Amino acid sequence: MVRKRELIASALVARILPSLQTISWSTWFAQEENGDDPLNRLTMIWIRRCDGVLHVRRAPW
Repeated sequence: MVRKRELIASALVARILPSLQTISWSTWFAQEENGDDPLNRLTMIWIRRCDGVLHVRRAPW
């Protein structure tokens, strides 16, 4: 649930900041998943814009 909310929040921030390409969230309440930095508890989200559509995901494009 926390991971999905991070993606939604990232998309909302990216709509406001058109030059945003990546965003990091400090994740203390989610279970550890692949791609997490366990020491810093950071989740990195990548943002891509293509043909007017905004895409966000937890792995680089």
